[in-house]
Amino acid sequence: MTDAIAPTVHLTRWIKASPQRVFEAWTTADQLARWLSPGPEHPLAEVVADARVGGELRLAYGTADAGRYDAVVGQFLELTPPQRLVFTWAWQSPHSEFAAEDLGHESTVTIDLLPIDGGTELTLRHRGLPPGLMSERHTWGWTGALDQLADFDFSA
Repeated sequence: MTDAIAPTVHLTRWIKASPQRVFEAWTTADQLARWLSPGPEHPLAEVVADARVGGELRLAYGTADAGRYDAVVGQFLELTPPQRLVFTWAWQSPHSEFAAEDLGHESTVTIDLLPIDGGTELTLRHRGLPPGLMSERHTWGWTGALDQLADFDFSA
């Protein structure tokens, strides 16, 4: 499936912080752990963010109480502080709600940051998703995550 016909999630948010602060929130593991989930019911249990070209991105969602984790792995492809970052994204968990054939499917996330109105206009494009539930769930997940980023305490 080519990128031209594969589903794409395209979202834009205004964030009340400078592009540099928003860029750091995307590239610093302890900051990612505080906001990158669709909501409090899906906490991040593990975050690895080796923010360099070729560096690893790993996110494990869930709790030990639930007895399962849904893991995403990726690799940073481009880092242009504070304007842009690009990374791959692939679900690796066998317990994920996605279809077995979608696990391991690699897609690409591009984040563009533009200073505007005393803050940052963030544009997210998640390209190359398989059709169906995975595409729908990513729209839901990224919407929730960006809502949490908009409420993030950048001063902490």
